[in-house]
Amino acid sequence: GLIIVNLFAYRAGDPNVLKNLSEACAVGPHNDTALRAITAACGRTIAAWGDGGADWERSTTVRPYLNNPQGLLKNSKHVTLKGQPFYPKGIRLDADPVDLPGPATPAP
Repeated sequence: GLIIVNLFAYRAGDPNVLKNLSEACAVGPHNDTALRAITAACGRTIAAWGDGGADWERSTTVRPYLNNPQGLLKNSKHVTLKGQPFYPKGIRLDADPVDLPGPATPAP
């Protein structure tokens, strides 16, 4: 099975909408609890939030909750230039999961 969760409780098709919200509204009151519970119950956690995870330092806050998070290689790189795991768009369907470098580590 596959369970997809979001770093932010608020969802919008346009990332600019999220950036115009308050952090409390974007994150929501129960999102951290849901992330902890879901990742603890899963055999594998694939992080794939892209550069938007840096908003409000959300990825730094959430990463300790995740059970051994992995990412997917894109163009032989582990993370974006901003040190975030790649968003899935453009990643090969047969990409193997790889361990993520330390939190918010810029790409080499």
